[in-house]
Amino acid sequence: MFRAGDYTLFARVSARRASNDSYFVRINGGSWFLRNELVSTDAFAWNDVFEATFPLADGTNTIDISYREPKAKLDKLYLTTGTTLPTTAGPVGENCAPIDTDNDGILDDVDNCLTVSNANQFDYDNDGVGNECDDDDDNDGILDDDDCDPLDEFTLGPDAYFADNDNDGFGDPGDSLLSCSPVTGYVTNNTDNCPDTNNPLQEDADGDGVGDACDTTSQSVEIWLEAECGVYKSDFTSIADASASNGSYLSNAGADSLFTPTSDTSSRYITLSTFVSDTGPSIFSF
Repeated sequence: MFRAGDYTLFARVSARRASNDSYFVRINGGSWFLRNELVSTDAFAWNDVFEATFPLADGTNTIDISYREPKAKLDKLYLTTGTTLPTTAGPVGENCAPIDTDNDGILDDVDNCLTVSNANQFDYDNDGVGNECDDDDDNDGILDDDDCDPLDEFTLGPDAYFADNDNDGFGDPGDSLLSCSPVTGYVTNNTDNCPDTNNPLQEDADGDGVGDACDTTSQSVEIWLEAECGVYKSDFTSIADASASNGSYLSNAGADSLFTPTSDTSSRYITLSTFVSDTGPSIFSF
């Protein structure tokens, strides 16, 4: 663990001659410092960089090196709270050391979850992304959060279930939820034409999509009545005629024209009756 404090900076450099023995240096974006008159040698040699120590604070610190003369070779930097010039190349630099971002003991270059700790490296679908950071562990196209079994590519997402509030076995298309297993009070079909009225036969006489058991809309009703089948008085006669709808019609035997309706007891009177029920088909009575 490195600590904040005052440090000395050394650089391992190869500077063959005075024409390529310098460079600029700065710490943490501060002022540039010219380091000149390096050790002149073809081999790499350690040189001190500053005439004094400088502080490094907690957190990230930066060292910038800028070109000044051609062919100066920079190999390595050495920071120390001491003052002793190194005599060897030293170990591999910290900035080149293997990196383990998530501290799971698996180096980044082979870790299948770089930012999520997963020492076991499990990868169910062998897609190179570990289970701990794979949104679809079994690679079945269903995200793990929606998958009924994230580690089984043959078990897909949840099924849609529809509320069966009237317990007739048919679900309400407007009331649904997703579940990996059956839900009490819900069914898998959504064809109930009366969601709140029990109607197991799903009858819909007018074909409007609303079951007869709950259809309260105005429906067209047609009633056909035959004149000769009604109750008619003596001035009317039923006459057979193939062109009539039921093979006969009524004709009034009177010779005069009237300007007002006849009375109920008149011989010129016909009664046609029908009975209509809200709970069943119409019943006609004549």
